[in-house]
Amino acid sequence: MLAATDQGVWKTTNDGDTWTQLFYPGFEVTALSLDLTDIMLAGTRGKGVYKSTDEGITWSLSNAGLLGFHIRSIVINELNHIFLGTFDYGVFMATDFGASWSHINYGLGNWAVNSLSIDKNGYLYASTNSGIYKSISSTTSVIDNFDSPNKFSLFQNYPNPFNPTTTIRFFIPFVETGSERSFGHALSLHTTLKIFDLLGREIATLVNETKFPGTYEISFDATKLFPKGSILTSGVYYYQLRSGDFAETKKMVLIR
Repeated sequence: MLAATDQGVWKTTNDGDTWTQLFYPGFEVTALSLDLTDIMLAGTRGKGVYKSTDEGITWSLSNAGLLGFHIRSIVINELNHIFLGTFDYGVFMATDFGASWSHINYGLGNWAVNSLSIDKNGYLYASTNSGIYKSISSTTSVIDNFDSPNKFSLFQNYPNPFNPTTTIRFFIPFVETGSERSFGHALSLHTTLKIFDLLGREIATLVNETKFPGTYEISFDATKLFPKGSILTSGVYYYQLRSGDFAETKKMVLIR
């Protein structure tokens, strides 16, 4: 039996009657796990992940590809794929016994992950500061389903044409500039989402605030965003996303 403590990893061989210190990296050990090949993984507060392949006798850092070094949770699925929950960079995955890590935060609206779990069907759950998220596909199916785009995306509204409501979805990727970071989160960006008519006149502002990395869905109702008595007629309109230095515009059609 192993225990993660602020004084490192401790081990007992007599059901907890006595304990011996197995490993102390100089930082609090916040998560422990043993993969299907008996590799030990220890997540720390501030130093990332340590790995042992000899039952804890020796340990080495295993942080290739890792951005967040405050590890809060380690879980492993039946394919021996390892998932890390970090304090401010979301979720990472390794398929090579923890040798290298990939960011899999697409759709995760809050990157301050408190804990992870995997259900019997292989779905990954992340408990964050803003609620619980579930992976859109099983971790034991095709790994490519964990898409982690590294660029801004503005998607086509749906339905389109619409009457009178439609949904606009956009994705803000991880961006970090110098030391600009918010506690518990990746860098936020001032973001606007606006509607324009064919003449370029602004019809409505749907978003005007800072947004953290993640996927957002915004509803637009053509009957509710205008002064009483105003009518938004059928025709072509444009919606424009601006976030940081990014800007993109797409067309949508209202049919009344």
